[in-house]
This record gives sequence, C-alpha cells and structure tokens, in this order.
Amino acid sequence: MAFIDNTAPVEKKASEKEVPLHLQFRQPEFPGGQEALSEYIQAHLEYPALAERHGREGAVVVRFQLDETGKISGVTAENAIGMGCEEAAVALVRNMPNWKPAMQGGRYIPASMRVPVQFRLY
Repeated sequence: MAFIDNTAPVEKKASEKEVPLHLQFRQPEFPGGQEALSEYIQAHLEYPALAERHGREGAVVVRFQLDETGKISGVTAENAIGMGCEEAAVALVRNMPNWKPAMQGGRYIPASMRVPVQFRLY
C-alpha cells in the first residue's frame, strides 16, 4: 500500500514564528513509546502475593529521574496502597531499560518523570 501526499505546501503567516532552538523541548520517551511502556509494565510487574491474597488493587505513582543518557535513578513511590505494592512498583521502574532522554535546544538534558503503575486482579 502506498500513500501519496499531494497537498500543497502551506506558507507560514508572518504571525507564525518558529520556536528558537534553545526553547525547543522533547519529552523523554520509553523505548518504543507509550504502548511499549504499557506492555513492559504488564509483562514485568510482579503482583505481591500478600496483595493478591487480600484482593488489594490500586495505582502506585512512581517518580524517578532520567539523566542525559536516559539512565534511571532516584526511584520513589509517591503514594502507598500497601501490601508490598509500592516496593513492586519501584522495583519494576528500577529494572526498566534506559529511556530516550529529554532534549532541549538540540542537547540531551536530565528530566523528572512520573509513571502510574496499576495493580488490578482479573
């Protein structure tokens, strides 16, 4: 299947200014994007036995830092739902592969991230 773009180029209006390079920002990204992050969490999250036995469900928000190379550090749980869920969520994030780092002005920069980790029994 092929797609041909036959749209006419749009000229910028005088009021539309390009963002200077030093102000351009790109968010960090998990390798493969948001869908890959969801798949990683689903495949690697170890539900704590105590939480499973007691039917504990909920979300743990995990905060962490990414350096200029995308390496993860400073992993902490922002909230608690108990029965080992915070520890499992923190371990999951600590073991993630490096992310694609944030970029500003053409340079990689450190960034803070928050990822919700859902605990659901099916």
